[in-house]
Amino acid sequence: MNRARRWIWILATLMLLAAQAQPGPTRDWREMADGITYQMFNLVGPNRAYVVRMDRNNPNVTLDTSLANSRLGDGKETVSQMANRYDGTLGSWEPTWGGRNQVVAVINGSFHDTESGRPESGMVQSGWYIKRFNDLGGGSGFAWRLDRSAFIGGCVNHPEDEQLVTYLNTGVQQQIAEIDEKRQGGLAVYTPLYDVRTHTPDSGVEVVVELEQPFTILAYPLMVRGVVRAIRVDQNDTSIPFDSVVLSAGGSAGKTLLDNVEIGSMVGLSTRIQHFKGDCRTPDGESWNETYASLSGSFPFLLDGEIQSFDDLGAKVPAPRTAICYNDQSLDFVVVDGRSPGVSVGMTINELAHFCRDRLDDDWGINQDGGGSTTLWLDGKVVNRPSDGHERAVANGVMMVEVKPPEFSNTYHPGDVVQSDELLDFRLGPGDNYRGRSDLPEGAEVTVVHHLNGLDGVRATGNNWWQVSYKGELGWVPESAISLVAAASPTPTGDGQIQPLPPKDPIDSLMGDPGWLLNQNWPAPLPWLP
Repeated sequence: MNRARRWIWILATLMLLAAQAQPGPTRDWREMADGITYQMFNLVGPNRAYVVRMDRNNPNVTLDTSLANSRLGDGKETVSQMANRYDGTLGSWEPTWGGRNQVVAVINGSFHDTESGRPESGMVQSGWYIKRFNDLGGGSGFAWRLDRSAFIGGCVNHPEDEQLVTYLNTGVQQQIAEIDEKRQGGLAVYTPLYDVRTHTPDSGVEVVVELEQPFTILAYPLMVRGVVRAIRVDQNDTSIPFDSVVLSAGGSAGKTLLDNVEIGSMVGLSTRIQHFKGDCRTPDGESWNETYASLSGSFPFLLDGEIQSFDDLGAKVPAPRTAICYNDQSLDFVVVDGRSPGVSVGMTINELAHFCRDRLDDDWGINQDGGGSTTLWLDGKVVNRPSDGHERAVANGVMMVEVKPPEFSNTYHPGDVVQSDELLDFRLGPGDNYRGRSDLPEGAEVTVVHHLNGLDGVRATGNNWWQVSYKGELGWVPESAISLVAAASPTPTGDGQIQPLPPKDPIDSLMGDPGWLLNQNWPAPLPWLP
């Protein structure tokens, strides 16, 4: 090839690569759901980048996190397994339960312990604060709030005197020492994402509190309220229903807990995250209140349009990448294949930042776990090429979901006696994703119980579900596997009698008046709940 032809060939090649590097026209974005679109980019490198975009202003879609096996630290799952597990499950975007998540897209999430699958730092799922972010440990992670705002957290701290249980009937407050961790010397709070049971020794006190919404981050005087449904003394390892927390304490903390609760009394839970900039000293005004979904990340590479630099070798080596990037209008899941010479070599963090800012017009971006973990599940399948040649099991993920409106059945009513038509899992919540607390034998007669948050006959994971009482225990059964034995009387009694929580507005406006709280007629108790 003579010199002129060589230069023509080089110029043509460069022009082709430059054309590939440009984002396609608007028509190249493919609609996956109302408010969610997708496009694959062929870039110089070569690199293949996969982008799923969510319209932040579309009320029909939102974000949530996924958790392997639906239990904290219970091993790992592939992104595909988590996508299937969470499709059709109840969410709490309202912010109480009822609507369903139709999963559209999922990416892998945070760094984690490779043995247990426990995330390295904090996590919020569907409003539940299930694992605290590390105190003064550098960055925290990406957060998505109920008001559809997003932010990338800096260094955080949990002031001990602002992690509180407020016993509304006595006015006494008690500090929360642990959340979803092994109980030490103080008061521990266990959420349904911890496990089926608390796994605590048979000493101390455990109290089941049924909540009006998930135990989300709310700084006092704001609080998530609940009703005491069971009190257990020296008989712990308590089961954790899907809409409840278990307060657990021994020693003097256990005595304080026991002295301030009775069946039917009201409890409020508050937790505050103190936010600093990256130096862990300069206060940052960002509020974590009402965070709906959050998980930790590394290399917050794009902050308010400014690309950040990192000296870490892991940031400078081209690799498969997973990231969350966003601006005021949209939020992007970004996945880049790597370790495939001639197809997609991967990106450095700096290259990832330039792609998100200069090609996607994003202002903010944070890196998630990458390498062999990098995976994008979209519309029923994995669309990228994981560098291991197959999906790697991971601890958690981030999902884009369509929020389907609540659906209910009126087949049964509180007080109806029904029987199981087959051997059933007596589940801790309405949906196949909730674990069974025990077996319900075929032919067992159970009584339908009104649910505090009105989820009677709610639809989830392809079935309608009813809360029932069996031998003093409360659990959930699918409508397709039960039949009527005896209808309730026109005015249900016993299990059917439960009043809703008082409206939130008076609580919010009169939070500083404990006398008002003490004089309320709070809900009646449900049957004993082990």
